[in-house]
Amino acid sequence: MIEDVLFDIGETRFVQRCVSLINRLPCPGSRFPISAYGHRLYAPKNDRYLSLWLRKLGLSEAFECTMISQLCRPGMFAADVGANLGFYSLLLARLVGPTGRVWAFEPDSLNFAWLQKNIAANGYSNITAVNKAVGAASGKQGLYLSDIHTGDHHTYPSDQRKSVLIEAVALDDFFSPDQRIDSDQDGHPGRRSTSA
Repeated sequence: MIEDVLFDIGETRFVQRCVSLINRLPCPGSRFPISAYGHRLYAPKNDRYLSLWLRKLGLSEAFECTMISQLCRPGMFAADVGANLGFYSLLLARLVGPTGRVWAFEPDSLNFAWLQKNIAANGYSNITAVNKAVGAASGKQGLYLSDIHTGDHHTYPSDQRKSVLIEAVALDDFFSPDQRIDSDQDGHPGRRSTSA
């Protein structure tokens, strides 16, 4: 319920302008990490820092974290598509354990650098960070950047956003035919799927 209210408030032009202005200020998250769900996370922008605080306090994405915790088991293989700063990548890495593997796909270069920093800060060796978008086909495509917050970049065209050219990869091209990706909703090993 709180998440829905926060989302609705966040969609107003006034709040978006405020967030844009706040993001121009120095971010304490680049020096002082937030501890959320047992992980230390750094953030380059104030909107991401606030998002981490909301997660820490259980006010944001608690349902998603509970669901992932119920579905993931040691030894599973997972793909985090649009990994951003790595919050879910870290959660998945802990759940799948040293015998499992996580591939964290993040196309934005700034977010990717912070993803790598967060992986290193938490000492995970079972995460592979991939600086690419995931799409229906492999190749170059545009990433449309949000000047409001760094968690809202997307690959579908937008006239009002600046775009940068990035690499995209189809999961069927990225993974070998024999590579298992666990995606079954019951938590059982599944077949490789582009909807991971």
